[in-house]
Formats: sequence, structure tokens, C-alpha cells
Amino acid sequence: MIFDEIAALMEEQMKKESAANIARKLNRERKAVYNLSYGCGFRCDLDFVLGLHKLGYDLKLVRRHA
Repeated sequence: MIFDEIAALMEEQMKKESAANIARKLNRERKAVYNLSYGCGFRCDLDFVLGLHKLGYDLKLVRRHA
């Protein structure tokens, strides 16, 4: 599930840099980064997508086969 994957990504990223730096890249408040690391929901807007890109990740929507 995407929330678990984003949480794991944020936990790993916070080992490398501060939550404040990650928050700047995502154009969010620092507390939002902690919420992401706990698996809370998030707003998937352009700032979030571009912030993930700055962290070296891309979001991809894939159609599943029926």
C-alpha cells in the first residue's frame, strides 16, 4: 500500500537528512514529514510529486490488468 511505502521512504530519508530539509523539498511543514513517516495520509499535489523527484523518486500510476 502506498502509505506504507511512503512511510518507509520517509524513515530511510530521515536517516540521511533532517526532517526540516525534507520538508523544504516537499514544500511542507516539518510535522508533515513526521506524519508521513507514521503512515498518515498525504496530499498528493505538484509540490509533493516534485519533492519526491528531488529525493530521487517518481510516482507512477499503473493500470492493473483485469
